[in-house]
Amino acid sequence: MPNRRLFTIALIALLGLMIAASLPVVLEFWRMPAQPVHPAMARVVAIAAHEGKFGAPVDTIVLRNATGAGDFSMRFDQLHCRVGDVVPVKQQGVTLLPVPKTCR
Repeated sequence: MPNRRLFTIALIALLGLMIAASLPVVLEFWRMPAQPVHPAMARVVAIAAHEGKFGAPVDTIVLRNATGAGDFSMRFDQLHCRVGDVVPVKQQGVTLLPVPKTCR
């Protein structure tokens, strides 16, 4: 029993040290404003089919451009793009977000 208690105390102490060490970094990035969203174009690099909620067929579309990457899911019957197509997106930092016209 004493070994388990010592292990628990050491684990809590280690967790506390990790939190204390990461706190300045978290606070530094917390204060930084988010980058603005701007329109961009991205290439469809992959389309993967899977089963969505309630058994609906859903495709996950993976997008990339020179400075970012992203993915999103949409219903199989609404998908109107292929791998290699260049589609419009919104870009915030390195994240690509779909717009209403993306693959529709």
